[in-house]
Amino acid sequence: MIGNNPIQSEVNNPSVDIDKLVRALQDPRWEVRRDAAQKLGELRCAKATSNLAAAIEDSMLEIREAAIQALGKIGAEASRAVPALVKALRDRKVSYEAAMALGAMGSAAKEAIPALVRKLEIPLSGSYDFPTINAIITALRLIGPDARLIPKLVSLVHMHSHDFDDIYLKRDSVGVWTSAIALLGDIGHPAVPALIEILREHLPRLWRSWGDEDKGIAMHVANVLGRLKADKAVPIFVDMLRAKHHFAFFDFDTWYMPLDDVRITAANLLGAMGPSARKAVPVLTRMLEDDSPEVRKAAATTLERIIGTSRI
Repeated sequence: MIGNNPIQSEVNNPSVDIDKLVRALQDPRWEVRRDAAQKLGELRCAKATSNLAAAIEDSMLEIREAAIQALGKIGAEASRAVPALVKALRDRKVSYEAAMALGAMGSAAKEAIPALVRKLEIPLSGSYDFPTINAIITALRLIGPDARLIPKLVSLVHMHSHDFDDIYLKRDSVGVWTSAIALLGDIGHPAVPALIEILREHLPRLWRSWGDEDKGIAMHVANVLGRLKADKAVPIFVDMLRAKHHFAFFDFDTWYMPLDDVRITAANLLGAMGPSARKAVPVLTRMLEDDSPEVRKAAATTLERIIGTSRI
């Protein structure tokens, strides 16, 4: 606030008075407290960590947000504030900011992992706060992969792929699905069985309702498995290549995926795995003789990605 806000004089001051900014966190004017917190964050002032942590308890939302964001900017050097940020996760109005700040602290915030995981289990008043859920998963990725998270991540994927009949909620849940799968990929080989479980459980659903968008999620799984060189997933896609009938789904209506689409999808998923899918080369090579030009093209493209040539 220009004119009556003393912090404004410090904002562009190259020799800023840190003690003055810290004292300003107690000023009766909320604008002064907010600006002080923001400036301390810009300065990456680890010295003010305890004061900013205390400011998380401020009655004004703007100050709570500014203090949490400042701690996130300071990063690992502000790890003394982790308990205060964990407590802030319980405040719906700043839980997103708290998760982001914890993530910014990286491995220094490991003690926050149990609280972050618990937050994923709490229904948010019957609504789904997708930005906060994604922020929590991002924080867990930045803090460091932990194999103990695998069961929770698998259940999170299942929950956000089954619970939404509303097409807009389903669309918004895609970010949760892909973030959880990305974290499984970060965990590495201990997560391969879980990733394969996701494919076996959800590939039919991925083809059914959102078409290309859901196929993109399956592609993301295949990319992760390819990066992990997890060739145990290859037989799943090879079975799809060998499909002899249409895939049918029964819900409120009957949905069919044409046979050629099944095989093209399988070829694309194998392509996403790259060289890790070499076991599928014989079947893909035979597909180069298929009657369908689209199937032949998909097989050739996939062979290029796996072995560097389509053998045509």
